[in-house]
Amino acid sequence: MIGTLATFFLSALPLGPAGGPQPRDKEPPQEAPGALGRALAVAPATWYWIGRDELGWVRMRAHRDALTAARVVAVYDALTAAQAGRLKCVEAPFGIRLANPGRETLAALADATGLQYLVLDFDECPDWLTEVLASFSRLAYLERRLSEPGKCPDGLLAAVAGMDGLTHLSLSGVNVGSQQGMEAFFRMPLESLALSYCTGLSVVFNERLADMPRLRSVEVHGTRISGRTTRAIATCPRVDAVCLRDCTLTGHALGPLTAMTGMATLDLQGVKTDDPADFGAVAGFRYLHRLNLRETKANDALVENLDGSRLEVLFLSGEGITNRSATPLVKMKRLEHLDLTATAIGDDGVRRLVAGLVLTRLGLAGTAVTDRVVPALQERPTASLELAGTRVTAAGLARLAASSAITELGISSESARGADLERIRKARAGLRLVVSE
Repeated sequence: MIGTLATFFLSALPLGPAGGPQPRDKEPPQEAPGALGRALAVAPATWYWIGRDELGWVRMRAHRDALTAARVVAVYDALTAAQAGRLKCVEAPFGIRLANPGRETLAALADATGLQYLVLDFDECPDWLTEVLASFSRLAYLERRLSEPGKCPDGLLAAVAGMDGLTHLSLSGVNVGSQQGMEAFFRMPLESLALSYCTGLSVVFNERLADMPRLRSVEVHGTRISGRTTRAIATCPRVDAVCLRDCTLTGHALGPLTAMTGMATLDLQGVKTDDPADFGAVAGFRYLHRLNLRETKANDALVENLDGSRLEVLFLSGEGITNRSATPLVKMKRLEHLDLTATAIGDDGVRRLVAGLVLTRLGLAGTAVTDRVVPALQERPTASLELAGTRVTAAGLARLAASSAITELGISSESARGADLERIRKARAGLRLVVSE
């Protein structure tokens, strides 16, 4: 049962650079200034937000919830050069995502004053892309994706290097090893670099990564990584955030990263190791503030060995996390956000957690908690509480919804329907109720 729930709930989590955002609607989001929404409505679009998530990663999502410094992104179904030209007078910061845009359309966007975030999806990378990208001067964020790893113009990174204001670069499906003219690229003032399902990474990581003067965040997704690569990351003097989602680590690759005394964020979601025992190196990280171990081999024994003295955000999942983990977790007194989605934690474990910690966010989606935990959650409530897919009944949810300290409550549509759902919605004015299917 837990395994099935894990598959469902974790697949519903927001995707990183290698995945697409989830659809929302065709109207400008309510949170966006009306003038900006109208100005961007030059063609049919779906609306998203880009900002930093709970772990500090730059992400695009269908909702701005849990994103900081969020900006609106228009995902156009299609955009002509004439329509793109109408955006040049929009001064407020905004983003655009396009699939297989034409050369004229992209060239017209280079003059858009407020365009700071640009996401480009291509089935095949056009030869003209490098020339057009070189004309952009105001971008802060550029994400370039290939639907399947393929050949790119060998001057792509050299063209990007001319964007003096660019602070975040994300590439997906790109053969980095084929690039020419890399000297200027390594002098870029990038603060974060994300490479998803890319090939030829040794050109960037194993040789010159430490030369990038302002680099603070490194992400690699879906790649086989050796100790040589992690040692290269560990030599970067300013890097304080590392993400290795869905990577396979070989040759004790985690070990070198433990020497990074300045690293505050480590994201290992979906990581696999050739030798399962190598994952135990996670216990060697002593300075982390944010740690993501979803979809890994994390278990109670690993949690017991974690140094959580500085942890503020911790994500865990899987059957290996049981009530036994509550004992070491309550000793992590700085924890504010604890996500136990699809774990085997139960009522007793949650009661001990809320009694011993002062949490602002608690995720229990897909767990087996019941109404027996409701009194403890009322006595020591968290501002944000996720209970979708649990055994808490509509009556229990209504009691929690009435708590003045809970500002956001996540439930599943199966937990309450009809009159029960309306009773929960009306339990207290100001409560944000999130209902998942």
